[in-house]
Amino acid sequence: MERTRDVWLINYLANHPSIRPGISLSDGSVELDATDFVNHPDHIILADRYGVFVFVKMDEGVYDAHVMFLPAGRGPRLVPLFREAIRIMFTDYSAHTITGTAPDCNKQVRTLVDRVGFKPIRRATVLGQPGTFMVLNKD
Repeated sequence: MERTRDVWLINYLANHPSIRPGISLSDGSVELDATDFVNHPDHIILADRYGVFVFVKMDEGVYDAHVMFLPAGRGPRLVPLFREAIRIMFTDYSAHTITGTAPDCNKQVRTLVDRVGFKPIRRATVLGQPGTFMVLNKD
C-alpha cells in the first residue's frame, strides 16, 4: 500500500456504480471530479490494487477515514489492510486520532471499523442515513 495522488484512480472509484451511492447524494447524472480533493496537501490517500483508504485532515493529528474499494477487494482481506493503513497514519503522518462515520445501512463498513478497533461515540447522519460516529486513538 502506498500514498497516491492519482486523480484518474480516485475519479474512477468515486464514480464506480458499486461505490458512488455510498459517497454522494447526487443522482449520478454528473460525474464526480475529485481533482481538488486529491491535490489537497493535507489529504492522505493510501491505495492498493482494488481501492483506497482516504484520510481527511480535520485538525493536527486528527483524520477522518473513508473507504472506497471495488467489490473484488472487499471482504475479510480489508481488515488487515485497514490496520496497515492506520499503522501508516499513526507512524508516518503523526496521526493520533482517526474518526469515521459508519452508516447503519452499510454492514460491511460497520464490521470493518469494529474489527480494527474503532469505538462508537455517538449517533450521526451520513448522507441522510442514520449511522454511528466512531473514533480510534493511537494509544
